[in-house]
Amino acid sequence: MDFDEHKKKSLDSLARAMERGEVDEGIIPLLELINSTTSFFTTSSCSGRISLSCVPLRGKKKDHVFIAKWHRKVEVEEVMEKVKMATASGMYGGAVLWLKCESFILHVGCRSVRDAGELIKLCVELGFKRSGIFRLEPFPFVEIIATDYIATPLGIDNRLKVDEDYIKFVVDVMNVRMEENDKKLKKLEEEFNRRFCQ
Repeated sequence: MDFDEHKKKSLDSLARAMERGEVDEGIIPLLELINSTTSFFTTSSCSGRISLSCVPLRGKKKDHVFIAKWHRKVEVEEVMEKVKMATASGMYGGAVLWLKCESFILHVGCRSVRDAGELIKLCVELGFKRSGIFRLEPFPFVEIIATDYIATPLGIDNRLKVDEDYIKFVVDVMNVRMEENDKKLKKLEEEFNRRFCQ
C-alpha cells in the first residue's frame, strides 16, 4: 500500500472513530491540520490523560487494567470515588493501584524521509526531544511525544497505602501538568501550521 492509499484508509478510520466519539476532542484541531497537508497524515493519537489502573507487580503490559481515564483535568472527588470503588470491589488483588498522568502522543505518516526529518526538527525545537522515526517502511512514521509523565502507586492487594491528602496533592500536581500539556499541544498546532501549511 502506497502513501496515498494508506492515508485514505487512515482518514476513513479516523472519520468513523470521530463519529463514534472515540477521538479526544482536545487533539482534533491538530489532527485535522496535519491531515489537510499532502505530506502527512495521522494514524493514532492521545491528547494526554490522567488515569487510574491496576498492574500486577510482576506482570506484562497486557495484564494492565484501566479503572478510569480522563483526557482533562480532574477533581479529587472523582478520583477518590474510583479509588474507593476499586478497593471495595477487590479489583487490584495481587496488583498495584497506579495513578498516572501522561502527555500527548501522536503518530504521523510522512511521504518521505525528508518530510519526516522536517517534522522531527520542528518537534525538537518545541522541546519534544523523545520524538523520532519509529518505522521506515513502506514510508516513514514519526512518533511525536511530550516528556511529561507522573506515576505514583496508591496501594497493593486491595489495600490503600496513602491517605486522601496525598492523593489530593498528586491530583493538583497532575492538573498543572495537564494544563501545560494542553499549551504544548496548542503550540505544536500553531507551529505546524506556520511551518507546513502557509
